[in-house]
Amino acid sequence: MANKPSRTCRTPDTSRVDASQVVWFVIGQSDN
Repeated sequence: MANKPSRTCRTPDTSRVDASQVVWFVIGQSDN
């Protein structure tokens, strides 16, 4: 369930953006 987007670490596709993607994206930003 931990699908951390590596290539979309900076800007995830808004067209195909999932709740998990957004969550992990935010987590990555905060973690970094």
